[in-house]
Amino acid sequence: MDEDFLRISRMFDATRSVVRVPKLDPKFKIAVLASKQEHCLIDLLHSWQDGRLPVDITRVISNHDRFPNTHVIRFLERNGIPYHYLHTTNENKREDEILDLVQNTDFLVLARYMQLISSKFLLRYRKDIINIHHGLLPSFKGGHPSKQAFDAGVKLIGATSHFVTEELDAGPIIEQMVERVSHRDNIRSFVQKSESLEKQCLAKAIKSYCELRVLPYEENRTVVF
Repeated sequence: MDEDFLRISRMFDATRSVVRVPKLDPKFKIAVLASKQEHCLIDLLHSWQDGRLPVDITRVISNHDRFPNTHVIRFLERNGIPYHYLHTTNENKREDEILDLVQNTDFLVLARYMQLISSKFLLRYRKDIINIHHGLLPSFKGGHPSKQAFDAGVKLIGATSHFVTEELDAGPIIEQMVERVSHRDNIRSFVQKSESLEKQCLAKAIKSYCELRVLPYEENRTVVF
């Protein structure tokens, strides 16, 4: 078996390989980072609870302080998942504390976490981070892409799940989804459709990643099979 894998790695110039038996190996341990918007976070929590995602959510980290009686906090307390509120500023992103909290994770998920991840954090964490962007990258980068797309009068909206790199919203794409909109949509229905796509796209990207169906390819591309 070792010889077979060595031959395959040489054939494809692979720098690393992972072999897992899903029914026997432990689930991937992840931490979820989120901000105020919580549709992606809630969807991930329920997907985890229902067994639709092959992960163990070890903790949720947020720069938004949620009150004790909110849906998210009640859910986390019932299921024994720690919630860490870390107030961030432009001068202090609390990355040292976040790194301490995620040391034992296999990868991170940014579920609408509205903070930039620094190159220093990426270098120190050294594992994959999956992000969801409510737009078809590379269009409408940065803040408020739904508003940007609505104002531009687009006819197709989308969501993109990608790996986090030093360049904003420019990491290798894992999954993209689209839906048609029209002049009949107002900003509310527009955002609702966008949020629905985000939830589906992020969940599918995580599932594909955990099933080892996402392969880095060239400098900034992936093969997903």
